[in-house]
Amino acid sequence: MMLKKNTLIFFILLFCGSFNVISQNTLNFTVKNAENRTPVSFANIVFGDTQQGTVSDINGDFIIPHSTETKIIRISSLGYAPLTINTDTLQNGQTVLLKPVNIELDQVTILPGENPALRIIRNTVDNRDINNPDNKTPYSCIIYHKMTFGMEIPDTLITTNEETRRLWEFNRVNDILLIESVSERKHIPPSRTNERVISGRVSGFQQPTMAVLPSQLQPFTFYNNYIRLLDTDLLNPVSTQGLRAYLFLIEDTLIQSNGDTIFYISFEPRKGSNIRGMTGSLHIHEPTWGIQTVSATADENQLLYELSIRQNYKLHNNNHWFPEQLETKITMRETALGQAFPFPVTGEGRSMVTAVNLNPEFTSRDFSNLYLIDESGRPGAQPIDMHRYQPLTARDSATYHLLDSLGRAHNFDRFINLQRNLMEGFIPIGYVNLDVSKLINYNRYEGLIAGIGLQTSDRLSPYVSTGGFYTRSFKSRDDNFGANLRFRFNRMHEQSWKISAEKSLAPTGNFSFLDGYELTSSERYKNIAIETADPSRQINTAFTSRVFSRLKAQLAYQYKEVTPVMHYPYMLTEEIVPEFTTHESSLRLKWQPRIKLAYTGFGLTSTGGEMPSIWVNFATGQGDSSDESISYMKTETQFEHHFRITPVVKGHLRLTGAHLWGDHTPTHLYSAFGTYNSGLSIESRYSFATMAPNEFAANTFGLAFLGATIPTRINRSGSFKPEITLSTSAGWSEVASKYSETVSTFNKGYFESGIYFGNLFRQMVLKYGVGIHYRYGSYRNHKEINNWSFTIGAEIGF
Repeated sequence: MMLKKNTLIFFILLFCGSFNVISQNTLNFTVKNAENRTPVSFANIVFGDTQQGTVSDINGDFIIPHSTETKIIRISSLGYAPLTINTDTLQNGQTVLLKPVNIELDQVTILPGENPALRIIRNTVDNRDINNPDNKTPYSCIIYHKMTFGMEIPDTLITTNEETRRLWEFNRVNDILLIESVSERKHIPPSRTNERVISGRVSGFQQPTMAVLPSQLQPFTFYNNYIRLLDTDLLNPVSTQGLRAYLFLIEDTLIQSNGDTIFYISFEPRKGSNIRGMTGSLHIHEPTWGIQTVSATADENQLLYELSIRQNYKLHNNNHWFPEQLETKITMRETALGQAFPFPVTGEGRSMVTAVNLNPEFTSRDFSNLYLIDESGRPGAQPIDMHRYQPLTARDSATYHLLDSLGRAHNFDRFINLQRNLMEGFIPIGYVNLDVSKLINYNRYEGLIAGIGLQTSDRLSPYVSTGGFYTRSFKSRDDNFGANLRFRFNRMHEQSWKISAEKSLAPTGNFSFLDGYELTSSERYKNIAIETADPSRQINTAFTSRVFSRLKAQLAYQYKEVTPVMHYPYMLTEEIVPEFTTHESSLRLKWQPRIKLAYTGFGLTSTGGEMPSIWVNFATGQGDSSDESISYMKTETQFEHHFRITPVVKGHLRLTGAHLWGDHTPTHLYSAFGTYNSGLSIESRYSFATMAPNEFAANTFGLAFLGATIPTRINRSGSFKPEITLSTSAGWSEVASKYSETVSTFNKGYFESGIYFGNLFRQMVLKYGVGIHYRYGSYRNHKEINNWSFTIGAEIGF
């Protein structure tokens, strides 16, 4: 016991002595903005008239060694007036203030071979793979995230609007939102990453569903060719293409105490360059040519909101640069619906990287199939107090106290539930959810469709739900209805079993794939073009699950009674197909080899890598009709990929093919290829705009859709930013010999090309456009005007 006591006393004395020595050998200062007292990150501090110096960190802190002979320091940073100061006038720990200035950059002309900054950036690009932490070695770390949202309010306010005054009073002592989270990140080069959110807290909410937000606003490193901010890819200046698209200037050069050189370089898109770019600065370390700090801003011409990021890297083992601090600032002046805020809303996030291990021993059990898993809302999750990097400020505590009480009183968590259900196409109403897709719809065959669909909600049971629907078609005068029962076994693996029975209209010749397109895709407009449908009664059952994170599968069975009531346009005879019944079993697969999935409070969502996507369907069916027995098999496949042609021009390719063989009715033929209308048509990507619905049919077909989208006025102010899409489509089909004389097909090849002008007009989140398409080749019409299709389109975009 005495030994322990003496050891403790010795440790305390040693610690105090060491602290005094450290205090005597260094001077610690903080540099801040003179107007708003925010830290000035990555400011340059030069000692006297030498080039020796240092750089402030992301908090504005910097250290001057006591061994430094000069008493004069020069502090500078882009956007601030330089400051020269004598350290004898400063006390240790004092704050130094820099005054912001508006800088108008003069046009700089640099002749080829004369720009020394370009040599430095080229060396940085050449060493990018070596310095990129994701390529270097396996690693693990813990990251503490903190983000606040508040309003940029003036110091004084003169207004007669009581609501504005209340907002001003509120924001003086509170933030609108405060988010904290802690995540564990593990990585094996080159691309296997797992991030697990182990703790989180969100002011006003009992469930920390939004705790993942701060970690998703910027990438973990600044070495990829494109930096994704707010779901927009911006060209990285530290890339091969960035060397040509950006202007680089050396702003300062610092010599560290060990003799290494730090180059301070600013960058901005070259005048006239049509890129989605950023403006900012870099500190580049020589001789490693690694990024020590980066500050980058994308303005509102590039994104819906103004967003800036900062990253600070630390050199480990003299050869391994690793992120140490990350900072994000987002400024919003209006909502996504175009409504202006009373004051600009600013979100400021900071992430501190700790417990860095550059030589971890991983096993396969250390990695899941998901890129991100949010466990902060699970029972037994660790409280954020156990991981908080810095104590809460008085403002933070006041924000939690006020918003938590308001959240409990007004049940803020219901807004999270609303968003979660909207993502699945439902509006929650107590113990039931309203199916949005059943409220109102339209197609050319049924006309206006109105109805209602209800499904029991998670409040009743998160594992079992039941529901039904009723719709009325006003043109075809059909009443459709149905009911279903659904079991959810594992939401993380999207594992469910559904049983349904319904009376409905089945579009003639239709084919589909498992999760074939997103809810916001223009492909959904293909249903508007439906001109032929068959009344049917169906019983369906399907089991769906992810076999692996990148492979989703569905086993299904369908019993269907079909009563065709009209002549099909692709048939050369006037006969109507007699009533028939079928039993069909199918297996549907979807494989996305690069997808990154995240499981959060909003369910399983993608964080990138959706393309390429590959779909495969297998089906076999038996049945009867008044004419013959039915026994068939079919296979369907589809490939889709989006790719980059230039830094801003994106291309897309889709290949679709199918083969149907055996004994079947003409109704079973594929025929849903086109969306043409003699007047205006609806723009629907991956459909033939000049081919009428059910104009042709096929047992076997192959389709190819190729296009490129060119954004314009990228760096111009204003909302008028048209996007031009050039497209070419081709197809080939064939029918079985029994239908060769009675069914139209396009076995000589079908071709069309077109141009679509998107984002011509914007209303809230909807972007409108117009298109023109032309039909040519063996199936062009004799009347020239009928070879042209004029379309209007609407896309959802932020």
